[in-house]
Amino acid sequence: MSKCLRVWSTATGMPSAAPVVLPAELLALAFDPSARHLHIIARDGAVQTVYLGSARLEKPRWLTALGEARVGAQLSRAGLDIEWLPETERRRARAEVTKMLSSAAAQRDVGAARNQDTWALTR
Repeated sequence: MSKCLRVWSTATGMPSAAPVVLPAELLALAFDPSARHLHIIARDGAVQTVYLGSARLEKPRWLTALGEARVGAQLSRAGLDIEWLPETERRRARAEVTKMLSSAAAQRDVGAARNQDTWALTR
């Protein structure tokens, strides 16, 4: 039976890379200083290095839209004030978030899939 290891981003709450299949029991693991590679040592002595990608810290595109649609407000262009959305704009924003979550979930965005379920319940 094979086991998988997942690495999640604390910044986005989403997986940082595809699951890593472990051929044997895990003995130790360590990130390189850039956090772009994960070095894995199995109990049988096998060593595996997995590329995790760049240190991408931006949030998903749908996250801000979800917050704005849920609250019905957005930050002003300067980012200093809160602007309440008119009802027609709020309805449009809610419909757009539904599409964005669906599209991102279809692309295996775990955070979008999790929020899509919650979003459906709160609409």
